[in-house]
Amino acid sequence: MRLSPDKEGVIVIPRQVEEEVVRLVLEKVRGERLVAKAIREGMSAVEAYGTFGMM
Repeated sequence: MRLSPDKEGVIVIPRQVEEEVVRLVLEKVRGERLVAKAIREGMSAVEAYGTFGMM
């Protein structure tokens, strides 16, 4: 089991799913960065979220 504290709280990730959770989190972060970049470059938030499929 892994405990992951931050300023917003603590999550507990069972070892048997730890690698999958980390992979999904990194994928989400990459997508969010793409959305943020698209918005900074002038794309509307609705279009960016529709294009990249995530918030």
